[in-house]
Amino acid sequence: WLEGKQHGQGKMLYAGGEVHEGSWAEGKRHGPGTLFLPNGDIFQGEYREDLKEGPGTFFYVAKNKRYDGVWAHDVAKCGLYADVDEAPSNLPHLTLADPIAVLEGLARDLERQRLEKDHAQHLSQQPDITDSGEYGGPDSQQDWDGYGEGGEEEDVNADFSRVEEEDEEEDEEKEKEEEKEKEKEK
Repeated sequence: WLEGKQHGQGKMLYAGGEVHEGSWAEGKRHGPGTLFLPNGDIFQGEYREDLKEGPGTFFYVAKNKRYDGVWAHDVAKCGLYADVDEAPSNLPHLTLADPIAVLEGLARDLERQRLEKDHAQHLSQQPDITDSGEYGGPDSQQDWDGYGEGGEEEDVNADFSRVEEEDEEEDEEKEKEEEKEKEKEK
């Protein structure tokens, strides 16, 4: 607990029978966690601000199925739904050519959107600077002086650069793989 709110690692038993084990920040589920539902279903994945956010797996125990995907604002956005024990089916087996690459690309897109939102929110919280270059608050000049020297803005920009570099590397790898496939077909 921190300042009267759940903070750090913990376990919460809810009145409806749900149990959450995982990370907490300021009284909200935040970080890796596992949610056990009363019907036996289980969600393992990432939380942010008390909502499912990022990669996770939902196990439908009674149906013997699982959904591996990416969540945004507590809603599954993309993923793969499969039997836990691969049982034969009368349906034709359909697959993506590279499902991992598809999920990774969508996960990067969601991460980029989150970083952009965080960056915009960060910028909106910056202090107003007068034309003379002075900060309006009496005690805040010291805080503002340190900003820009390894501060949060560089960290966010580094995250943007990292995501862009990963995208470029993935595009190059895809092009090489496509060329190899074309050569094999010949």
